[in-house]
Amino acid sequence: MKSMKARYFTLFAGAIALSVSLSSCTKTVTVTQIVTKDSSVVDTIGLAMVRFVSMLPPADAQITIFDTDKATPFTNAQLVVSHDYIPVVPNTLETYYFSVPAFHWFLQESILPPGHSFYTYALFFLAGQLGEDSSLDIVLVTDSERFTPAPPGQCWVRFLDGVSTFSPNAVYLETDTEDTSHSIFKSGNVARTWSFTDVSPYVLMPAGNHIFYADAEGTNDPEEKLSSKPVDCLDGGYYSIRAVGTIGTDAQLVVDQE
Repeated sequence: MKSMKARYFTLFAGAIALSVSLSSCTKTVTVTQIVTKDSSVVDTIGLAMVRFVSMLPPADAQITIFDTDKATPFTNAQLVVSHDYIPVVPNTLETYYFSVPAFHWFLQESILPPGHSFYTYALFFLAGQLGEDSSLDIVLVTDSERFTPAPPGQCWVRFLDGVSTFSPNAVYLETDTEDTSHSIFKSGNVARTWSFTDVSPYVLMPAGNHIFYADAEGTNDPEEKLSSKPVDCLDGGYYSIRAVGTIGTDAQLVVDQE
């Protein structure tokens, strides 16, 4: 993977076949990913598939990622959650350098994809008291369920909480009505909350036209309630719902169709 330009691959639900061919000084590796309409799945053989998404405030979100040569960009952290993945070697610790121009950062971090599956690395901004002690929190989540087709009339959704200034730091995600009875995520019959840097698993919900709401637990402050634009969630679609920014300034709830 070192000194190798990133190749992006777009993955769709339905019936697809994905071939990847990577050359090194010693060998060529060919892998295949197949997703079928009857829900049978063959994971990528030999490689991990990763994507990076920036969860920084909207004005500061640009992040460029370099590999060990610190000269040629390896990839960018996506400003939306898309269906573009990069093949990397699994179970191998690799060092990357994250350039965040808004903060004049050039941070060194190591990542270790744990196996030959599909992963998202969500990059969160951790504000330090002195400014210069701020950092990135890199949260790894698996996307394996992303490749199981939804039943008819359903779609997959996930929530990423990038707002550190919700008060309290316990947020419900609801659909169509600002009420916990419409919470998308539940533990048993009880609506569950999410906190800053949390990334939920994908869950199923009815397809159709929806408005999503993120609101802090037990508050009536309108600034603590974010709403998305109306979204036509397609039958069988995949959606990431991201809370980003700072309450009272640029906080927003964005829905990305993957």
